[in-house]
Amino acid sequence: MMEVDLHGLTVQEGLATLVQKYNSFVSSSPCELWVIHGYGSGGSGGVLKRKVRAFLRSAGVSFFTERDEIRCNLGQTLVIVGSEKIHVAQGLEQNILDFCAVPKTKEKIFSKFHKSGVDVVQTAFNSLVKSGLLREKQKGKYRVWERV
Repeated sequence: MMEVDLHGLTVQEGLATLVQKYNSFVSSSPCELWVIHGYGSGGSGGVLKRKVRAFLRSAGVSFFTERDEIRCNLGQTLVIVGSEKIHVAQGLEQNILDFCAVPKTKEKIFSKFHKSGVDVVQTAFNSLVKSGLLREKQKGKYRVWERV
C-alpha cells in the first residue's frame, strides 16, 4: 500500500510533499495513494485536511473520502494517481483566474493569495501570463491583470 503521511507539516509543506509523492507514482495505469493528513484537533476537519482536498479538487485529481463508500477514516483521503503530473500552483491558477474576472493589480492578486506562499503565487501567476490566460492592461494610472 502506497501512502504519504503529512502529520505535523504546514499546509505548504504538506502540499509540496503530496505533489512530490503523487508525481513519483504517475504511470500509464492508475494506482491508489493513501494521504494521511489527520482529522484535525478541533474536530471540524483540520486545515491541512481541507486544504489537501481543495487542492486535489482544483487540480482535477480523483479522490475518495470517508463520505464515499470505501474504507477511509476521517484522517485519510484515498487518491487515484493518474497518468499526468501535478504541481503545487495548479490549484491556485484557477482561483487566480476567477479572482481576475474583474481586473486586479498584481499587488491585490498577491495579497489575496499570500497564504499559499509567495513562491507558489509567483509560479501560478507566471504560468498564467505565459500561457496567455492572464493579460496585462492599463487602467488609468494602474497596471492591472485580467482573465482572458
